[in-house]
Amino acid sequence: MIAFTGIATAQHGGGHSGGMGGMGGGMSGFGWWPIIWSLTLLSVVLIIGYGIYAHGRTPAERTHTDTALSTLRSRYARGELSEEEFEERRRRLEE
Repeated sequence: MIAFTGIATAQHGGGHSGGMGGMGGGMSGFGWWPIIWSLTLLSVVLIIGYGIYAHGRTPAERTHTDTALSTLRSRYARGELSEEEFEERRRRLEE
């Protein structure tokens, strides 16, 4: 992003219009575009980063719940838990 704004600044005479001409009243003739593009780029990077983070966590949590539920079913099948205990614990795991 810095390279892009640097190239754009160089192409437009260094970004200084001497107080006259340019896009009028903006930041060195460019207005708010460098800030808008920087925020857009930052937003895209954050959204992609969060997507990777969230995707990486979901299977691990699901695996933990599946393992616990499997253990619970085994204990119920062996008669270690009553039906009420099984249903209560299953409900808590699936929340």
